[in-house]
Amino acid sequence: MKKNVFFTLVAAVLLFMGAGSAKAQITKGYDVKPMPAEIEAMVNQIIDLQIDDPDKGNKLLNKVMNKIKNNKEQLISVGEFFLNKNIFPIANKCAEQIYKLDPQYLPGLMFAGQVNKARGFATNNDQYFGVAGQKYEEALSVDPNFVPALRQNVTIYKKINPAAAKDYLEKISQITPDDYTIQKDLGDIQYDLSDYANAVKYYKEYFAIVPKDSVDQISAQNYVNSIFSMLKFDDLAVESGRFQEIFPNDITFKRQSFFADVFKYDYDKAAESVKYLTEEKFKDYTYLDYNVAATYFSQVGDMANTVKYGMKAYESDTTKIEELARAAKFMGQNGQNDEAIATYQKYFSLLKEKPTALSLYEFGRVCLTASKADSIAPERKAEIIALGDKAFREAQAADSKLFQATYFRARLNMTDRKVAQDAPKDAYLELLELTKNTEPDDDSANAMKAEAYQYLVFYYVQKEDFATGLKYATEWNTMDPEDETAKQFKAILENQLNNK
Repeated sequence: MKKNVFFTLVAAVLLFMGAGSAKAQITKGYDVKPMPAEIEAMVNQIIDLQIDDPDKGNKLLNKVMNKIKNNKEQLISVGEFFLNKNIFPIANKCAEQIYKLDPQYLPGLMFAGQVNKARGFATNNDQYFGVAGQKYEEALSVDPNFVPALRQNVTIYKKINPAAAKDYLEKISQITPDDYTIQKDLGDIQYDLSDYANAVKYYKEYFAIVPKDSVDQISAQNYVNSIFSMLKFDDLAVESGRFQEIFPNDITFKRQSFFADVFKYDYDKAAESVKYLTEEKFKDYTYLDYNVAATYFSQVGDMANTVKYGMKAYESDTTKIEELARAAKFMGQNGQNDEAIATYQKYFSLLKEKPTALSLYEFGRVCLTASKADSIAPERKAEIIALGDKAFREAQAADSKLFQATYFRARLNMTDRKVAQDAPKDAYLELLELTKNTEPDDDSANAMKAEAYQYLVFYYVQKEDFATGLKYATEWNTMDPEDETAKQFKAILENQLNNK
């Protein structure tokens, strides 16, 4: 026998949607009476038959509908039963029959709105929300002050038309001025509009009044997220701690408590609050969890965990390639030189624009450290020096004020301190040119210039070019008349030239 198309659709909906309850809602605006025992047995049998024998199930459904077709209350009861099973076609069939009986029956209009609203949530189809809104408007045409319809329209319009939702809330406040959930809904609307300041204002009013056992969990999450977005970390610590007591198993409040501790630089507390992540107490971690954890561990000097959570941040959102650069930097500081170089190279390969001078500079620093390792093979050392030299040159070209890149390029190319080498000499000469206009009291620049002068004196003495060596010794002594080494080199070279 050919299966009934309508009933097969119902079976498919149940299979793919699951037999969970409909999305929890505020006051529905209708009561659900218990079904007579005979009807209850029949609808339960329909559920049992929907896979094994859909034709028989469809006949039984028709029988039920014939029995209750003129009873509005029983139509709601049966419809609600199937709505709670997410079997929307049968629930809608009941709603349509009620409408035929009495198009102005408020419970029927509210039930029809509920069916379409639940269907919209289940399918993510705005068309059903539109139908639901239409039904609630019909209810309001029957009774303009019917609060359940006004309330349901608030939930419909919160996201698609916030101004309309506010109008409904204003009307509700006139009818029921003591209804504190209005502040909650206003907070929700402002949160969805990313107006976090006003969201916090309304939520604060709501949470000051609502009984502890009636706190709306989603709104509490929105509240602390809004505070975080406003960078109010003292308030965030207080409110996140407050809601952790009410919802101890909600990751949002543990996450935001940790964030507050980190951004308040309260690292003693952060060492405890980070355990929500390090002990893997939850499954739904986000990029931001790992990102802030990496920031925390970097600030307390834990390089291994900085690298670990930086890489987890990248793995959780591979569009955040800057996490690779941060992880690579700390890999280098943690002695993971090969991993650092490989991670930097991956980072550069993924960039859609030119690397920043700072990222090139940091890569060069990693290459410098790696090149000085005792166990490195000569071929690998030469390869790393070439990579670092290129990175330092590009960093200097990208930022002419970043003379440190040229300073470290000189050090990178100094492979034998006993031999006068051209590559470091040339880099030190460039450094002196780049720093000729630095402030006289710039201790960092002066220290680098002193090192450059010392190497240049060494280089030209090794080449037996004592005149050039004296030139740089004199410049060094002029820059820092109190430097004993500069004085000694100058005197020795003057003596050497005078005794020729």
